[in-house]
Amino acid sequence: MNKETYLTEYPKHESMRENVKKDKNRLHFHMMPPTGWMNDPNGLCEFQGVNHIYFQYTPFLAGWGTKLWGHYTTKDWIHYKEEEPFLYPDEEWDRDGVYSGSAYTCEDGIHYFYTGNVKLWDKDYDYIMNGREQNTIHVFSPDGKNIAYKKLVMTNDDYPVNMSKHVRDPKIYKKDGRYYMIQGGRDAESYGCALLFCSDDLEHWKWYDTVRTAKPFGYMWECPDLFEIDGQQIMTCCPQGVDQKGYDYQNVYQCGYFPVEFDLKNKSYSFGKFQEFDKGFDIYATQTFADEAGRRILIGWMGICLLYTS
Repeated sequence: MNKETYLTEYPKHESMRENVKKDKNRLHFHMMPPTGWMNDPNGLCEFQGVNHIYFQYTPFLAGWGTKLWGHYTTKDWIHYKEEEPFLYPDEEWDRDGVYSGSAYTCEDGIHYFYTGNVKLWDKDYDYIMNGREQNTIHVFSPDGKNIAYKKLVMTNDDYPVNMSKHVRDPKIYKKDGRYYMIQGGRDAESYGCALLFCSDDLEHWKWYDTVRTAKPFGYMWECPDLFEIDGQQIMTCCPQGVDQKGYDYQNVYQCGYFPVEFDLKNKSYSFGKFQEFDKGFDIYATQTFADEAGRRILIGWMGICLLYTS
């Protein structure tokens, strides 16, 4: 779906939006789009006093479908404005969905990095080791609404050869004047990990290292984030395939954080014990950002558990 298709289809679904408004179970504290399906929060940032909240969005279907980036803004975290979708799957590199990604703010605008999803349909693929592309794409916007350019910066050929086709969800971490990009991964042995890439200019990226726990912890790490709070490095992620242990890890997929010590210069890494954010069922795909007051803000997707009534 490109922008022109969206604008053509939008008026046709006015009755759907009006009908949804009448639902007495609509949430008023948590953010919900007017119709359709939403999942991972993306591109979270504050720029010139405005907080931008993008998210995975299928606007006209209440289920899994081709993904756009929906968009809300707020200045006070009380009043929210629905903006036009920000990113569309309008290139060969992201034709089957604008998947998750993040934002990095500079004085002159915002840099976004996200995963462009492509599925190949001509053979009976397993979609793990073959049959899909996970492309890393760079977008620049001067204001969070208008796009100056959209570039393909990495493909699966730029990832380590021992990786599956599951490498996604880039997030930027700046340390000692250098940019690092962390992405979630699943290797050929189904060992969950995070990949680090480095750049001096946000334009040219190369693989730097792969980090993982000493013992396997799930088969795929989605939505990794790396940041510091009071000098402590934190790596959040969503490990898939972790076995339940008593009251721990009862969710469909887990969501939490490792306290970590990453010496990036010397490629030395240590992981503390993984901590779940919530032992319930409704937080996933968390992402954080530092606002202009220096606060670390975390937003997650509430939607793992679905309740059906008749």
